[in-house]
Amino acid sequence: VASIVTVVRPWDGPTAGLWRVASFGALYSIPFILLLWSLASGRGRVARFLSTAPLRSLGVSSFALYLTHRPFLEVLGADVVRESNNLAGWLLMLALLGFTMVIGEGAHRYIERPCHKLLIKLQRR
Repeated sequence: VASIVTVVRPWDGPTAGLWRVASFGALYSIPFILLLWSLASGRGRVARFLSTAPLRSLGVSSFALYLTHRPFLEVLGADVVRESNNLAGWLLMLALLGFTMVIGEGAHRYIERPCHKLLIKLQRR
């Protein structure tokens, strides 16, 4: 259905409304369906790339990264990065990104995982 909607979609200009939005959703869904199918099968370059140790570790610690990144970015200079247009701003952004990834990994390893083990022990009692 998504491929049919994508192919026969009428173009009514930028004010086409819901039909235009729905058809572009179909346009994006086809590549994502193929990507998910490839990843679920475990074959292909993308699946091999995403199954590397650093990316698996990042995936496991992603929730801790999500919880910790915002406060650290605000404290450590996100405003400076937003306002700069030069190479120093980009380098600072990369440094902040690396730092928040280390903080997220540490929060996962030293807070989230031990708390999870403790909750499992408490649940067994």
